[in-house]
Amino acid sequence: MATTIPFLSYLLAVILFATLPFASGLVYPTDASGKPLPNSIQTYYIDAFNLWRNRDLYQSGLDDLNPAVKRVARLGNASVDDQTVYTVTAKNKSQLAPSNNPHDYYSLARYFWPNNLTANGLPYVRIDGRLNPESTQVTDEAWLSKVVEDVWNAGLAWFWTGDVRYADMGVKRLRQWFLDDATKMNPTLEFAEVVKGRSTQQTVAIPSNIPPGWPGTTTDDVWDHIPVGWPGRPAGVARMKRQVPATSITLAPFNGSLMAMSTFYELIDGVSLLRTSPSLTSKDIASFTNWTTAYLQWLQTSPRGQYESSRTDYRGVWYDVQEVSLLLYLNRTSDASQVLRNRSSYRIASAISPNGNIPVELAKTSSWESSVTFVQGLFALGTLSQNGGLEVDLFTVSTSDGRSIQRALDFLYPFALVNGSGWPVLPNRVFQTGEAITQLCKEAWVVYGDQKYQRAVHALQGGNPETWNPGRLWAPYLAIDAAVEAAAWKGVVANWRLVLGMMVMGIVGMGFSTA
Repeated sequence: MATTIPFLSYLLAVILFATLPFASGLVYPTDASGKPLPNSIQTYYIDAFNLWRNRDLYQSGLDDLNPAVKRVARLGNASVDDQTVYTVTAKNKSQLAPSNNPHDYYSLARYFWPNNLTANGLPYVRIDGRLNPESTQVTDEAWLSKVVEDVWNAGLAWFWTGDVRYADMGVKRLRQWFLDDATKMNPTLEFAEVVKGRSTQQTVAIPSNIPPGWPGTTTDDVWDHIPVGWPGRPAGVARMKRQVPATSITLAPFNGSLMAMSTFYELIDGVSLLRTSPSLTSKDIASFTNWTTAYLQWLQTSPRGQYESSRTDYRGVWYDVQEVSLLLYLNRTSDASQVLRNRSSYRIASAISPNGNIPVELAKTSSWESSVTFVQGLFALGTLSQNGGLEVDLFTVSTSDGRSIQRALDFLYPFALVNGSGWPVLPNRVFQTGEAITQLCKEAWVVYGDQKYQRAVHALQGGNPETWNPGRLWAPYLAIDAAVEAAAWKGVVANWRLVLGMMVMGIVGMGFSTA
């Protein structure tokens, strides 16, 4: 029976890197003075050093990463074959933002439904955790996600294969959505997650037939639930903001999530890899820099951006991911470090309990998914802090009573190992482990080097490593999802660095054994 390789893979990675020149993950390769060499890559989430060296090994004949390279190429091929023109301006007139400007991004808040107690169904009311299919009919959210994914895959496929078709496709997507005057998106999310009837603060009369329990004033978007006894209210939702008799309610403008841009770091790294291709021009780079500068300005100064920054739940964490990614791309590393020091570190200290749970997420209907999303955001920030060469390594931030990113993950993943047994699931809801927690354990193995995470991955994947996982391409060589123990040794003799490293480690090992 094949066995996974928790320690040997990590050992080989350490050996390999010990025999190679050290370089920062931010820019690689560089000369002795630190100046980038021709065709150097600069990435912020991806570890540029690992990506470059893994490609060297792949091109030297080691085929352990073959499945991951093929996966990236397949994804790239699918995007090349897709001739859809993905633009924010392609939506029909019925899907325009309230501004009626086709260049404005527009989406509907997914958990808000027509109001049964008003003639026109306005304002929409929240049923937490229940998706309104109307929100999926506006294409901007799905299409933006597709563009980001395609540019990311294009950058990786181009880097690993040198096939210019992938670069051409990625640059085409970038131009259509972000750069071309006729089709580009305005650099704001002012009309993301719109709630119909909540675009401005307003007073709404209470219908005479309203059941008891109507909240008096609703100013947030967390517990704006349909009251008990209303048609369509899901079982188990009992908490409400307040219960007072009233003849009218005042509704504040709804500040929807800005999560549509949560994976902007992937777009930035995709563009960064495409800079080594002939497809991306200096004009493209200048235009994209202008767009990101304008979007960052909106994010930091607009009421919606400031509101998102103030959130204490996962939305606030992912706001930080956006801001840090943009600051890194714009070479404002000092400002990015300040965000981590003053805000992201505070989130760790204030939102995570000493035992690792996250109370603000546990209070939600989808408490498991929300908690995992919170930790995912922290891992993204930690990775940006390390690979971006920032002054603050978020993975090392810890309070005196133990609150840390690692403590939060250590609280979560044991529940995944027992299919959610003991997790506080609301009635009529089913615990779904999901794939994200497995990926977090893989990343934790690389960051912390604790084999408990490899054991967790082995259990969650049923002993079947995802050898096709593209994340292997920028992780330390063979550190995650390597096939079997034999694979770690396959081709070792063909690489003198590994042979030398094994000899050195063998001697060191004997020294340890006799100590």
